[in-house]
Amino acid sequence: MDMKNLLKKYIYLSLLSVLIIVPVNNISADGSDLVIVDMISSKTIPGSTVVPIEIKVEHQDKSLKQFLNVDLEMRWNSGVIQNYNMQDDGISGDRVKGDDIFTALISADSSLGENIALVKVGWKNSEIEYPVEFSIITQQFPKIFLMSNLEISGSQNIQNVVGFIRSEVNGIPFEISSGDLEVSLTDKDGNAKEVIITSKNKLGVNKDYEFFISSKEYIEEKFNLSANLNMEFMGNIYDSPVQQVTVIRPESNFWVIFYISISIVTSIFLMIAIYLIKKWSDQVKPHGYLLDSGRNFIVDFSDVKKSFLSKILNKNTLMPSELKKYKFGNFKLTFHENYIILNSVNVNHTIRIDGKPISSPSVIKSESSVGFEGNLFIVCCKENQLLFPIKSTTGEIA
Repeated sequence: MDMKNLLKKYIYLSLLSVLIIVPVNNISADGSDLVIVDMISSKTIPGSTVVPIEIKVEHQDKSLKQFLNVDLEMRWNSGVIQNYNMQDDGISGDRVKGDDIFTALISADSSLGENIALVKVGWKNSEIEYPVEFSIITQQFPKIFLMSNLEISGSQNIQNVVGFIRSEVNGIPFEISSGDLEVSLTDKDGNAKEVIITSKNKLGVNKDYEFFISSKEYIEEKFNLSANLNMEFMGNIYDSPVQQVTVIRPESNFWVIFYISISIVTSIFLMIAIYLIKKWSDQVKPHGYLLDSGRNFIVDFSDVKKSFLSKILNKNTLMPSELKKYKFGNFKLTFHENYIILNSVNVNHTIRIDGKPISSPSVIKSESSVGFEGNLFIVCCKENQLLFPIKSTTGEIA
């Protein structure tokens, strides 16, 4: 009897050990309504990078999905253990919300070889969980480095360059085909733009480790550029993580420079105009008067008729043509507040000021006699002298 019981216990324990040891990819609970279908993401991943692990979890009763809890325990062959909570929320690496595919972004260990991914499916706020084990292999895959908005040597002959890609394996340049690259370019409104991928080092050949990315039409302002590798590598289909850059180009500064230049030029002209207006306003109008040799009044200089243009250009000057009718047309008079500068325009005749010959402009501060060609005139500077009676020399002596 004891042998029969011992044999039954042995068979029971053997069956239980088989159920525990053999991993399953399909498990059930509560009437076979909880099912883990498979690992959706690749079971071969690159080491030393961030990659998504995707697990499909189905439940026949969709109303209970909100209570599901999916955790991932990564057991790396280096001895490192990492724990992640997997989500089906459309963010944090999950592609589509509510598609029963739970995702976790993991930091792959640098060690290469076989590793274990232990998925634990259970219920929130419950200690009950159902583990499922998968094998994940890490190996060194090509990496791409996406750069944009850079002045890169060799791009001078390519129009509308928006980016640059370099591929390498473990720091060593690795040639890929341009067809292995999946590149997406969108403008600020999200509209897709056509791109051109050009080899940098091997012109006319689509295999290289460096490529220029250009757009068929120039994109001003903001654009988004993303790229990833989708290729077969060492017998495995490799879909690399997506790299993305957003570039905000400054708007064309032509009009800014134009308006600044116009403002500067306008300011300079305005300052010059203000200076000239001030200088013009500081000029005094003609004043004083002209007498003949007998001290008879000929003309008040302020009454000499001037053209409108002459009033603007020669505000403080009487030109020879304006004095000609008074037989004083050999001189140009420039008026200042307390004196008059007399300039002779006829160098062929001797000019005498107060009886002395002159050969250069002369300053008249009060009153001076001016003799030329046998004529004698008296130029008076002060306007208030007109308040006194003008008498001839004969009258004063008498």
